[in-house]
Amino acid sequence: MSSNNSPAVPNGLKAEQIAIYQEIIRAVKSRPKDFEIPHVLVITDIGKDYDDLTAMMVLKELHRLGAIKLQGFIANLAPAYKRVILQGAYHLESDPNTPHPCDPKHPLCSAVLKPEHVANNDWNWPDAEEFHAFLDQQRIPSVVYTRNAAFETPLTHTIFKDLAATGHRLGVTLYDIEKPQNLAFYAGACRTPPALPGRDQEWFLANRSTFYENHPQTHPLEPDQTQILRLY
Repeated sequence: MSSNNSPAVPNGLKAEQIAIYQEIIRAVKSRPKDFEIPHVLVITDIGKDYDDLTAMMVLKELHRLGAIKLQGFIANLAPAYKRVILQGAYHLESDPNTPHPCDPKHPLCSAVLKPEHVANNDWNWPDAEEFHAFLDQQRIPSVVYTRNAAFETPLTHTIFKDLAATGHRLGVTLYDIEKPQNLAFYAGACRTPPALPGRDQEWFLANRSTFYENHPQTHPLEPDQTQILRLY
């Protein structure tokens, strides 16, 4: 698959990207024989936002390399018929072992994950408390990531451009999804007040673009979407 002498590393990657794969492979190989691989179950919404799909891609690769055991994804926040969007995105990642939906009689589903009933913690606090109480009772470890995790991660346009350059259909798809979403994000950032508190034009240019790599911060900011994305 790759010219770096490891069949586990995809073709077309840059040296710094290959180094990340090699570090993961090294870490997996150095584990003791009795090491218990972390089992991961992801609960997310059904959106096809580029940051969500990027996270799915990273998890899928960690699973393929043996760093984690990806048990599956649970999609919430919308009617069930729309959840196929997430499944379609997962199939795009070419994982042949995508499991079928679990039996609705499974204790976890009937006890906590009620149809059309689960929502984000802030939107449905009683259900959130019930869910986390269930995790505590069953001694199931969990990690909660809010939208701030995505906001504070510098996912610039160049990352997705590099992914598309590999020729892999997931990289190309992410690249096609990222641009229109960031155009909308930037338009919201230029509003007064911005669409998201604290995520104004200045924040976008510093965290979602390479604008300041080519222009000093004293450069006048022109809220031209096409110009900003061209400066990535």
